[in-house]
Amino acid sequence: MDITVKSAKLSGEVSVVDSKSEAHRKLICSLLSFDKTVLNCKNTSDDIKATVSCLKSLGGDVLQDENCINIDSQKGIKETAVLNCGESGSTLRFFIPVVCALGVNATFIGEGRLPERTNAVLIDLLSKKGCVFDKPDGLPLSVTGKLESGIFEIPGNISSQYISGLLFALPLSDGDSVIKILGNTESTPYIELTIEALSEFGIKADFDKENNVIRVCGNQKYKSPEKVNVHGDWSNGAFWLCLKEISGNDIIVKNLKDNSVQGDRAIVRIIEKIKAAHSGEIVTVDCTQIPDLVPVLTVFASSRIGETVFTGCERLKIKESDRIKTTVEMINNLGGAAEEIDGGIRINGKGRLAGGTVWCYNDHRIAMSSAVASSICDKDVTIKGAQCVNKSYPGFFDKFERLGAVIERSI
Repeated sequence: MDITVKSAKLSGEVSVVDSKSEAHRKLICSLLSFDKTVLNCKNTSDDIKATVSCLKSLGGDVLQDENCINIDSQKGIKETAVLNCGESGSTLRFFIPVVCALGVNATFIGEGRLPERTNAVLIDLLSKKGCVFDKPDGLPLSVTGKLESGIFEIPGNISSQYISGLLFALPLSDGDSVIKILGNTESTPYIELTIEALSEFGIKADFDKENNVIRVCGNQKYKSPEKVNVHGDWSNGAFWLCLKEISGNDIIVKNLKDNSVQGDRAIVRIIEKIKAAHSGEIVTVDCTQIPDLVPVLTVFASSRIGETVFTGCERLKIKESDRIKTTVEMINNLGGAAEEIDGGIRINGKGRLAGGTVWCYNDHRIAMSSAVASSICDKDVTIKGAQCVNKSYPGFFDKFERLGAVIERSI
């Protein structure tokens, strides 16, 4: 589906979708509690549907309505399962260690770019701890064996999802374990989000951030709190917050928890930093901990006059698209000035954009960022393949319209 967004005066309230990062984690904890859990989650995306599908494949009974997800895992876990992770990297990387800890003979399959996204470091690590994989990387991927406890050394600059996957799994092992994070830890808030979810289900993990070490005791049992809340998603809320700022529109953004441990809450601080810069001043933003914010932040940077440099973006190359290249292309196609630099992006903001056509490359964040950009464009913005927003935010364009945007859809 292609969408054309025409510049219009926007106003009104928008309630941010519930956090898929929190939902992923609490769904998995619910399964591992071997009990009944009600997850108060008003929104589901394709990624969350993938995690729910994996819960069902492993033996969980899941019922959904518009307000909550009911999980019942009292029947136990199946010995053999095929897990379809869709296009969700989180689902895949969380469940690989989990099935290893459970001793499930599992096969993982996926769609889109997911089969090409590497998990070699995680697979190699688990292969040394009692797990047997049919190949070193890629999908389909089959695994047998059972995860052993011990010391796990893992680079901190590849994917925090690997560490989160281990955090779900290691409490189920027979002995105590230590995760040693090598080098600088990136996306630390996502690790903290996992530890927070584990804590809600009675699991303890000690994160010594000064020494980059996480200690996890074995033989722990997940305990369902029966009812669990999923809070608003700061990552997706960033689109509305940037839209409000760059357009000067009267928009109220709701359903965001001020004291959330979600790392993308930093969007508020970054917006203020860029706004405070003088015209022509070079602003540098370190995105090591908040890579998902980069596409919409480049739009925000294009709305000011001056240079903005985004660093620490290396991991964007292995997202749904090579997000450095597709972000640069998005800005340039809309008449802005963006260029890829070593591990980052430079924006030479002109204050406005011309408009034009953007190809999404099946990347939801490119689609939503392009829509936000329409508010500072002189002409229409056409977004090719805009249906990719369903990965994280199915109702995004409907909410955009309710704010007064004029949108044309074509198949």
